[in-house]
Amino acid sequence: MKVPKILLGVLKNPRASHFLKVFAAAVDGPLMRWSGGRIRLSFVIPMLLLEVVGARSKTLRRVPLLYVDTNDGLIVVGSNGGSRREPAWCKNLRANRSVTCLVKGRRERYEAAEMHCSAYAAAWRSAVSTYPNYALYQERLSSRTIPLFRLSRTPHSSTVTDESQTFDTSKDGF
Repeated sequence: MKVPKILLGVLKNPRASHFLKVFAAAVDGPLMRWSGGRIRLSFVIPMLLLEVVGARSKTLRRVPLLYVDTNDGLIVVGSNGGSRREPAWCKNLRANRSVTCLVKGRRERYEAAEMHCSAYAAAWRSAVSTYPNYALYQERLSSRTIPLFRLSRTPHSSTVTDESQTFDTSKDGF
């Protein structure tokens, strides 16, 4: 699914992009969680709800993100709307590779891996094909390269139905 051109035009404006990013995160996260991922405000964009343990806080963080569906898994892009600062969820994924995602009404376990080199280049092309403004964001940023993460379903991954089963923190000492 590609993002409609009219929305892309609005999102080229840095202020509009920031406002919509903050607004969508505030509304879509709770809405997706409440509806099991079936209802969201940003219905024209492929969205998932990432559930990851915070790198420093050790508390569960939920972040709605645009994703790109590929044969090898899901790709999420750490653009932060073209901001100079990397989104906090990138640090969380680097510290805690086991995550849960709510995608298309299904909550499943995934392993996150940051992408580099040729894998990065191919994934970047897919991401820009889905959401062309990523290229504009990267042009604006001279201080950082936008990180990409591949989320691969874990072997023997079954649908997680109870949110209390999302993370077994007793093993990790949280």
